[in-house]
Amino acid sequence: MSEAVNQGAVQTSRMKRARLSPENFLVELHNSLNLDSSHSFAVLVVQLNRSDRISALAQDAAALVVIRQTVERLEPLLKVTDYYCVVAHDEIWILLAELASESVASLAAAGIRAALKPVFTIKRSASVVKTVRMNPVIGVVLIPAGQTDVLEVLHLMDETAVRAKRSDSLICIQKVASDGSVAKRSQLEGELRQALFSNELEVYFQPQVDLRTRRCVSAEALIRWTRQNGRPVNASLIASICEENGLMDQLTRYVLNNVLRTQIGLKGRGIDIKISINLSAGTLADTDFPDMVTQSTQTWGVSPSCLVFEVTEGSLVENEKSALVFMNRLREMGCEISIDDFGTGYSSLAYLKSYPFSELKIDRTFVQGLGEDESSIKLVRVLADLSKTMGLRCVAEGVETEVAHNILYKLGIDLGQGYLYARALPSGEFISWCEKFNKSNTSGKSQQPQVA
Repeated sequence: MSEAVNQGAVQTSRMKRARLSPENFLVELHNSLNLDSSHSFAVLVVQLNRSDRISALAQDAAALVVIRQTVERLEPLLKVTDYYCVVAHDEIWILLAELASESVASLAAAGIRAALKPVFTIKRSASVVKTVRMNPVIGVVLIPAGQTDVLEVLHLMDETAVRAKRSDSLICIQKVASDGSVAKRSQLEGELRQALFSNELEVYFQPQVDLRTRRCVSAEALIRWTRQNGRPVNASLIASICEENGLMDQLTRYVLNNVLRTQIGLKGRGIDIKISINLSAGTLADTDFPDMVTQSTQTWGVSPSCLVFEVTEGSLVENEKSALVFMNRLREMGCEISIDDFGTGYSSLAYLKSYPFSELKIDRTFVQGLGEDESSIKLVRVLADLSKTMGLRCVAEGVETEVAHNILYKLGIDLGQGYLYARALPSGEFISWCEKFNKSNTSGKSQQPQVA
């Protein structure tokens, strides 16, 4: 097939809701791998695990209806820049292009699982109704632009899907390293396990600043790990390895105790702020976690009201019923709940109504465009108004310029988080920074934004 024919086929397929043949999907994947862009992208392998597997193999008429309805559920979840192809009766590949952040891919995977789990009902005749269930397994491969090759990606897709089957969440995420190679996963797993039990990981804190007073009033706790070879490991990779290997409980407990220790240090300097901790999907199903929080806060002598627990929509769709009970227990203790990465394209407003959130975090993708295009301002304004309507505190991530700070202030956003104020800092440095930063804004009075 000539390049011109390939391009023509791709363009035609784009008009058909971005569905490609497997051959043209590989063409698009090749193009994405060689694209000169700052955006990363992801490839998802969705193995459907259909209850009608035998009928599907035999290409039964009803089974063909199931795959068509599967596609109908899938397409509304995709963006205009995404592609997909049906590889077999029980497998679909998806290309998520121009990812704003790696968390978007995780959110998309969880959303796809949730969309495909409700039962499929097929009417074969007036008196015969066929039901089909799916239990999707999803492997996610995160790829920096301009890295690796198609064969390497295909190999990693297969490996990631196998790992997803062994994961409790049935979702596995692997990332191509910045040098184009795939990190030795098994070696990383062993090193991480040792580092976790030897307390070699670090918890950093990124300040969240009140846009009105320019004082630090809260912070987000972020896990950091530098291997013995001196190479840092991405935080999302740390989390995914822990989830796959039953280490998330230890990781969350480790972060919580470091947060409570830091709270003691802050209070010793007369600083009273809240600190956010990210929770995984697995933790939302852990009925013992709220009791552990109670015990830990009592041991450290810190009020639960100093803690904010961040969850993503992706984690909620996996444990909707248990998550509601879980969050209500934390709220009754005095903790707060924040919904993270909101507005990335896969979010649902229903979650704001159903769950006891006290905070909404606007994804950095909207903030980074402020001052450059009017559409970003409109989107942030909508999210700010939505927060006010729902009675939620609103935090904007990715604040890197004074222009963005000023616009966010005028739009009524409560807090800002980003490099304009500070990068994530180790506990001791954060406490000193916070004391110095807040002393420089001792008046506590509203500060009018500077003219951009």
